[in-house]
Amino acid sequence: MVYPSPLRRRRRRRLFWLIGASAVVVLIAVLVVQLRTERRRVGDYLEVANSAAQTYKELAGDVELIITDLEARERPRVLETLREAVAAADEADAAVRAAEPPSGAGALSGYFTASSGSWRDGLALLESTIAALLDQPDDFARQALLETVFLDFRVGDRAYQRFLEAVDGMEDDLVTFTFPEISFVAPDKEIAYDAGAFAERIQALAALSARHDIAVADISFLPQPVGDEQGVPVIPASDDFEAQVTLVNRGNEPEGELELELLLLRLEGGTSVATESRTIEPLGPGDALTIGFPDLPVEQGIMYELVARAPLDFDADPASNELRKVFIWNGSS
Repeated sequence: MVYPSPLRRRRRRRLFWLIGASAVVVLIAVLVVQLRTERRRVGDYLEVANSAAQTYKELAGDVELIITDLEARERPRVLETLREAVAAADEADAAVRAAEPPSGAGALSGYFTASSGSWRDGLALLESTIAALLDQPDDFARQALLETVFLDFRVGDRAYQRFLEAVDGMEDDLVTFTFPEISFVAPDKEIAYDAGAFAERIQALAALSARHDIAVADISFLPQPVGDEQGVPVIPASDDFEAQVTLVNRGNEPEGELELELLLLRLEGGTSVATESRTIEPLGPGDALTIGFPDLPVEQGIMYELVARAPLDFDADPASNELRKVFIWNGSS
């Protein structure tokens, strides 16, 4: 039998050792790359979480002002603030759910996802519930939903505190952000977040109830009157005669899809000379709009009545939806 020489055995052992050492080096390199990748993923996730947390911090402040100081706020601003809050929360929550949670921080990402979802759900339900209760304060089903709103907020607050605790337990060099304290239920104002008491406050706020009131505020002429005959304004002759009608939204709700009607009557005989209408762009609370009606057919020396109407199905002051004005076209001849 032929045995390998001692030299050959030494060479073989050296080869095995080199292979083993190379494998260890490769394994260490792989582990280092994996560790760096995992740390980068943790940093990326925390960046997304911090951005969302800053958004929720602002939204919590908006909610606190509405809940604790409702009586000082006008209905349109309350609803606009809540609509904007829901949109911002939807965007923040979508970003959180789209972020890839790091495998080594599953509990951390779970807490933040829970807080984000609870806050978002609470905001959406608060917006729809307040909007309904402002119109129907005695809607007991809606009042009951306020319990769910405040429960969602409290669940989100608790989950976020667990998230902060998990962040505090991480290595210092991994956490490069200072996460804000967030409480959708203000700790020092807990009594304001009682669903029954809050519903009663809404019931007491008649001023916040929706008020629809469109008024035809003025009718003016181009050219302008140069005098009057027995109190009736006289319009001088010109190449064109235009009536200008001013509408004002005196309510606290935006109004859209309005129709402004203009009727030109010849007073003698009460015959209709012209009828026109305009579709009006949306008018916000307190907004005014002037609409021109050019080329109205008028004759010299004739007395007319101009009638402007802006009918609204539900109007707090229906009498203000119509305005009439009598004039004479070039009555000096």
